Amino acid sequence: MNSSAQLTVYHQLAESLARLILSPAFAQLPPLSTPTIDLGLPAARLLLRHVAGQSIDPAEVGALRSAVVHLAACAQSDPPSTFLTDASTHRRPEYYALVLHLTLSASRECHLPLDQTFADLLTQALAPMLARLVPPATGAPNPADALWSALCVYEHALLFGLPDRLELCRQAVDAVLKRPLPQSSPASRHGGLLPLGPAPLSPAWKCGADSITPASLATSGAATTSGGGLTSGGGGVESLDAWCYRELLSLHALFNLWAIDQNAAWLNRIESACLYHLENTEPDNVTTQPWALGAFLLSAHTAEFAGRQLHNCLAQGDPSGPSALLLTDVVARLRR
Repeated sequence: MNSSAQLTVYHQLAESLARLILSPAFAQLPPLSTPTIDLGLPAARLLLRHVAGQSIDPAEVGALRSAVVHLAACAQSDPPSTFLTDASTHRRPEYYALVLHLTLSASRECHLPLDQTFADLLTQALAPMLARLVPPATGAPNPADALWSALCVYEHALLFGLPDRLELCRQAVDAVLKRPLPQSSPASRHGGLLPLGPAPLSPAWKCGADSITPASLATSGAATTSGGGLTSGGGGVESLDAWCYRELLSLHALFNLWAIDQNAAWLNRIESACLYHLENTEPDNVTTQPWALGAFLLSAHTAEFAGRQLHNCLAQGDPSGPSALLLTDVVARLRR
C-alpha cells in the first residue's frame, strides 16, 4: 500500500473510532460534583454530529451547558482548580484545557445560542487560560501552557468577536516557536517544538520504555504541578519521557491553532516536528493517548506515526476518556 492510500486508511480508522463516542454508553454526563474529563463528552458528540451533517440534539446542548457550569465552578474556586481526572484516576490540567477547547469549538461550530448566562460561564471558565497567556513580568510562560492557553483564548475570541485577543494569541504562539532551544536538547538538532530541561541525555534518543506513569509525569512536571499549569516549563530536571509527552501535548494545541489561523510558519514548524518524531520517537513508549494525531495525519510522509498511535489506541480496547475526546477533536478538525 502506498503512503497516500495508507493516509486515507488512517483517516477512515480515526473516524470510525471517534464515532464510537456517539454510542449510548457515552451519552450520560457525570455528576457535576465529579470533575472528570467526561465533561467533554457533550461537546465531542455535538461536533461529530455537526461534521456529519446531522441535526443537533437539544439534550446534548443542555448537557454541554451543564458541563460549562462545572468548568466555570472549577475556574472560580479558591484557589482555581483546572484539574480533571480520567477513569484511571490520573488528575491532569491538560484535560481541563482539552475539554474547554472542545466546548468552545462546539459552541462556535454548532452555532449554539449565546445567551448572557452561557456567555458569562464560558468567560469564567476561560479565566485561568487567559491568566497564563498574560503572565506576570517576573517570569515567562512555559511553552505548553502558552500554546494551550492561546488555543482556548483564540477560540473564545472567535466566538465573541474579540480581534485584539486574536493578535495576542498569535504573538504568544510566535514567542513559543521563536524561543531558543538549548544545545543539549534533541529538538535543537532535529526540529521538535519545545526546549528540554536540564536532564541528562540517554545514549540513544528514545522516550524511555513504559516509564510514563502519573508519578513520573508529576515529578518531572508534565502532569499535575503545584502551580496549576499544564506542564513544567523548565527550572527543574525533566526526563526524556516527560519531554516527549509534553511535546506531543503541545503539538496537538499548535495543530489546532494552525487549523483555525492558517499561519504558514506554524505549519512549517508542525511538519518539522512531526518528521522529527517519526524518526526518533516510538509511540508505544509515550502514552496510549493519541495526542497530536491530527498533525501526523496532515501528510502521507508522517502517516506511519499516526498509524502507530491508532494501533496503540486499539490495543487498549475501544477508546474512552482522553483518547475518545482526542480522536473526536482530530476528526472534527480534519473534516471541516
